[in-house]
Amino acid sequence: MGMSLERLLGPHDSVPRNKGLATAFYDLGLIEHWGGGIDKIVTECKEAGLPAPGFTEDYSFKVTFWREIYNESHLEAIGLNDRQIQAILFVKKSGTLNNTGYQKMFKVSRMTATRALSSLVSSGLLIRTGTHAMGIKYFLQPPEKSDRI
Repeated sequence: MGMSLERLLGPHDSVPRNKGLATAFYDLGLIEHWGGGIDKIVTECKEAGLPAPGFTEDYSFKVTFWREIYNESHLEAIGLNDRQIQAILFVKKSGTLNNTGYQKMFKVSRMTATRALSSLVSSGLLIRTGTHAMGIKYFLQPPEKSDRI
């Protein structure tokens, strides 16, 4: 009995694909009940400061665990473009980025840099500090505080 990935990640009735295996795991104490595994996986990842895993389904069901949120594969998976990914990786390596640095890195105008950095702040990946143009800096959002992961 198949279930779409969309339904699996939302509220749904749980029906084990292999009742014999599920019953054996229950009898051995390896599971408490069926139906809570996906939610438990996501919760445990968040509590460990890791991004939520990726779930894919084609002919099988695949779970991808990310070691950390700020790596190229994960940033691609959450839909960032190349320039956004490079900016995040730069901040990861150097600790901070400002508007001028972004302009130089990507050869863009001040307004383009402002929009791009603001977008990364809005997405929950960067934190903006400071109040005046030259004093504004961007840092990585701690993983446990990000709603994007």
